[in-house]
Amino acid sequence: MKDLFDKEHELGRLAGEVDERGDVERFDQLMSEADAVMDEIVAPGIHFEALEKILCSFDCDQLSIFDGRVCWR
Repeated sequence: MKDLFDKEHELGRLAGEVDERGDVERFDQLMSEADAVMDEIVAPGIHFEALEKILCSFDCDQLSIFDGRVCWR
């Protein structure tokens, strides 16, 4: 699975470079590819269960790992 995270991160990095050059078509293509990889990452289903009643549980639709940090949405 690490290869999927690496691929998604690289596509995002490339999209950022392309965006700075103003190549909208290539940017959209790279972001579409990154979205497809993210769909693969979360395909098994990821559910966060609240440990306290004051917090809410939710299904995760985006999960990224960068520099040893995990980010989700």
